[in-house]
This record gives sequence, structure tokens and C-alpha cells, in this order.
Amino acid sequence: MRLPTRKAEAYKQLTKTNDPHITEGKVEQLKRSLKRLIEIERPRAIIETQETGAMGDFSENAEYQYAKAKLRRINNRITNIEEQLKNAVIIPSGSKDGIIGLGSKIETFSNDKKMLFHLVGPTEANPFKNRISHLSPLGQALIGKKEGEAISVNTPAGEKVYQITCVE
Repeated sequence: MRLPTRKAEAYKQLTKTNDPHITEGKVEQLKRSLKRLIEIERPRAIIETQETGAMGDFSENAEYQYAKAKLRRINNRITNIEEQLKNAVIIPSGSKDGIIGLGSKIETFSNDKKMLFHLVGPTEANPFKNRISHLSPLGQALIGKKEGEAISVNTPAGEKVYQITCVE
């Protein structure tokens, strides 16, 4: 017999990465989020669950069911953050030897256009903010390169060449 899974859980499994690399800024953000969940959100949810549970019949009490699900989500989030912090590998900021690695900030030139990238772990990647994962095709091509080198990356639009102009 197969256990039922929610769509959101199935999506999480598809997009889940076991790469623990995160920046110091992300660690601080996770710690603040964890503190807020433990000190503010969970106590409120516990009180709400207790108050709605006192209304009577649990099987037909929609408010209780909602409050209980909310408390469960908060507890799951707390567990996930604690696990992420426990397994975290901190990405050092910048490049000390001029070689591109995790945490490097890279300036490139491609098709008469200057582009800036920050090489981070997949959990922090956001192409719209120029934060690319070291596991992406561009990130993998950049790792180990130096200022002045050129790289070629295959994209859906064809091959694209990037000239590395600056590494921090």
C-alpha cells in the first residue's frame, strides 16, 4: 500500500538539494527566523490550538483542525531550520587568491554587456539578484578560473562566452 503524499511535499522532494553550503548572512537570517518561530509564532499557535480545542467536538471543529495544522507547519519549519543550521557549511566571502570559488564575486563581460555574479550554494541562488549556484552550468564553468580568462557555457539560446574581468 502506498502512502499518500501532498503535492507540496512531492514538489519539495523534487527541488530539495542536500548541498549544505550557505553564506554567513543566510545563517544569521535562519537564526533570526528560528528565534521568531520559537519565541513568538509557536506560543501563539499553541494558545490558538488550546482555545479552539476547548470549543468541543474535534472531528467537526474546523477552527481546531486549522489551528492544529498551523502548529504542525510551524514545528516542521523549526525542525527544518535546525537541521539546516546543524549541517551548514559556511561559505567564506570573497576570493583571497584570485581564483573563483564559492563566495566569490565575479564581474564578466559578454556580448557588450557587463554582468556581476555572486557564486553561492543552491539554497541561496537567485538569478534575478545575480546570485548563482555553484552547481549551475555557469557556476560550474566559473569555478577555478581567474581574472582575464574566458569561459564558454552552453545555454538553450546557444553557446555564450563570458570574459572574466574582475574577481573579488
